Amino acid sequence: MFEYHGWINVQESADADDSAEGDVLLGRIAETVGARIREIGSPGLLDLRCMNGELFLHLGGFRNHRDPEVLDFFGEVGRLAPGSYDSGALGRLGPVGGAAELGGRGLPADCDRMFVRDAGRELSVRELPQGRAAFLGAFEDGVNTYWLLVGTGEVWMVHGYEDPGDGRADRRYGLVNTSVAGLQGVLEVWDGFLRSGRSEEDDGYEDFLADVVERARRCDPAVFEDEESWWSRVFEEVELGVLGPWPAQGVAGTP
Repeated sequence: MFEYHGWINVQESADADDSAEGDVLLGRIAETVGARIREIGSPGLLDLRCMNGELFLHLGGFRNHRDPEVLDFFGEVGRLAPGSYDSGALGRLGPVGGAAELGGRGLPADCDRMFVRDAGRELSVRELPQGRAAFLGAFEDGVNTYWLLVGTGEVWMVHGYEDPGDGRADRRYGLVNTSVAGLQGVLEVWDGFLRSGRSEEDDGYEDFLADVVERARRCDPAVFEDEESWWSRVFEEVELGVLGPWPAQGVAGTP
């Protein structure tokens, strides 16, 4: 027999808010998901409803065989509502540090190319020297990738380009964040920085940069203690002016 249970907190994006535009988009997603539920017509539990202002999808059943259509449906919802993570896939990993954050707020589909999700690889598992890990996403080059350590909830990066050639294989791996919440926070700061519309010609621009760096640091202080860590290097370039906000005309979308 095959017993299954799962749920998804359906969000239109990882940074979903209560704006009128967000409510309209979530309503459209709800209509699409509801239509698929009726189309599937599962004899088990397959229910979409709003609770305390948030949209939840629940499923459950006890069958004499696997039902691939119902399981694939969770993947469809993840593509429709990229803020959500498949709780069924998370459950198959066993106890996971950061599962609540991934199943709730989630991570952005594309955070300005700093972090890009890949539905084809999402939550796939591999062994890192630090332990068993699940794929979360990639940097814009697709080679440097973010992985969640299942046991600890830390986020590590596999640096695909680095080949030290000195027997120090550990240099191919680096701690990005001590938690999923830390990653969520830093990505939010990064996105807000790029979309700020500020310019180095603005009065108080240096103070603005110092505030951005400090807000990023407060999201996950431990990782900024290492000057060679991923975020230390990124925000050092922000502080030095190497990386800057998009031009004002590019704020609404991409440059």
